[in-house]
Amino acid sequence: MKCQICGKPRQEDLFSYVTGEPVCCICKLNYIGGGPTTSQQIAKVRAVLGLKDGEYLQQDHAAEARRILGRGEKKGE
Repeated sequence: MKCQICGKPRQEDLFSYVTGEPVCCICKLNYIGGGPTTSQQIAKVRAVLGLKDGEYLQQDHAAEARRILGRGEKKGE
């Protein structure tokens, strides 16, 4: 199985692997929020992002995680 928004394989995302959520940790934080994820929430997010069946959001998971955690590279280091 993979994230139903970005397509990241579940075994590569500790959050979804452990919790059984149908979305990865990045998509959960950015698009779903707290509480259990429903298929209606996923459908709404996919519609807003303009994703068709079989299409997934392309994102750099490492860069997005750094942004969320506030650990971006500092200039001059």
